Amino acid sequence: LDSISDPDISYEEKRELMRSASQTGGYINIEITDANGNARSTDGKTIINLSEREYFKKAIKGERVVSDPVVSKDDSSIIVIFAVPLKWNGSINGILFGVRDGNALSDITDKITYGKSGKSLMINSKGITIAHSNRENVLNMDNIIEAAKTDPALADLAEAQSQMAKGKQGFA
Repeated sequence: LDSISDPDISYEEKRELMRSASQTGGYINIEITDANGNARSTDGKTIINLSEREYFKKAIKGERVVSDPVVSKDDSSIIVIFAVPLKWNGSINGILFGVRDGNALSDITDKITYGKSGKSLMINSKGITIAHSNRENVLNMDNIIEAAKTDPALADLAEAQSQMAKGKQGFA
């Protein structure tokens, strides 16, 4: 990480290190931001700002982060971000983040069935769908708990998902 954190090493040299690491690590891309959240898009030229992304906010404060699936600002695909702070001389000067295919979680839940035709899904602590056999549910960030507020037919499912989101096990 020292080579990536070092402000005296050119972006082009850092990009080569990141490109190599992304190929061997199974990432779509590995990139860096400055302390203000500015990163280059995959074309290497366009600057995009990620300062409002939750993973950036946490990593810039010193946390290691794995995001929920999010919609890429680059190409609108579903991605998962792994982010760590970059430090130079004891100060955080940006973040290093790796991008992985956000459908990987859905690929896992696709393999889990209940009975002959039951399918599994995954939600986060807010009830947002982060893995589902219908990828549109992830892309749309469906939330049955919220949807049940206007559709009473979803009340039982919303209650079950609410309990899941709280980490409870065993439903009757």
